[in-house]
Amino acid sequence: MIVIRKFFILILLISNLSSGQNVKLMLPSGHTGYVRSLSFSPDGSILASGAGVTEDALLLWDTRTGREINSFKIYDADNITFSPNGNFLAAGGSSGIRLWDIKTGEAKSLQNEGGWVYSIAFTSDSKHIASGFDPPGQGYLHKIQIRSVATGQIVGSFSGKIQSVCSMVFSPADSILATSGGIDDPDIVELWNPWSGRLINTFTNSGGDLLISVDGKYLIAGSNERLNIYTIPEGQLIYSGATIGRPVGFTKEGEIVAYIDNGKTAIFFSLEEKEIKRTLHFDAWYKFAYDSNNNVLASIADKGKIVLLDAVNSDVLYT
Repeated sequence: MIVIRKFFILILLISNLSSGQNVKLMLPSGHTGYVRSLSFSPDGSILASGAGVTEDALLLWDTRTGREINSFKIYDADNITFSPNGNFLAAGGSSGIRLWDIKTGEAKSLQNEGGWVYSIAFTSDSKHIASGFDPPGQGYLHKIQIRSVATGQIVGSFSGKIQSVCSMVFSPADSILATSGGIDDPDIVELWNPWSGRLINTFTNSGGDLLISVDGKYLIAGSNERLNIYTIPEGQLIYSGATIGRPVGFTKEGEIVAYIDNGKTAIFFSLEEKEIKRTLHFDAWYKFAYDSNNNVLASIADKGKIVLLDAVNSDVLYT
């Protein structure tokens, strides 16, 4: 069902890497406030955008047509993610975790004992979801919970030294959960056995957004200041470089895709060669998402504006 809303502007920016020319298409955007979060579905057919506390809306877009296909009401959607099987969309914020069935639109709430949910991550089989949140009345002492997607039952609960878990990711085999902190403790990464709650390793002088390589051998931790690459679970630092940015995904060729807040720059970094292969510059500034199937970057440019960038060529994504 197509949802009809008051339209703002969605900018589609197609970048030709060989010529450096840009083509802008003006498309409708249904947000009336600042967009706070973005996430592509696993096959890249849907882009979800959340507006945080400024607007009670989480919108779904058909990336083939640019049309808004659904909207979900939520007070805040500061962090959102699709399940790996594409069946669910999850949002974390002040209301705990909210889950939507993509096919039916049915919603359910997973309460995390109150407190603000700063980060969420699905297991690779989409059967469980992890969350990092601050329990009420305990100050800034973070807690991690693992819940069943089907029942909401807690199957794991543990705490570490990080005050607010702002990024988390499961290894491909779901045997490791990596977590990192926010502005209060930006230089800590903790590795957990998510099923026993055992702390496996702690990395200092690191933090930011997290990725684990497809083969499960490497942890990538990146912020605006630096990007670090570790072997896991041993924790050997094999690369550390400045101003590479926050990692958001891998290309099919295995390059790390990263961005710098407010830098209007996306960086493609070779994990194998440990060097920057190329950069893209465009009019966007906050919260990137990457679709590896179609080599498309999404980012937030301004109030009510989203930029989609073809990271390979100038093929038009919408007609």
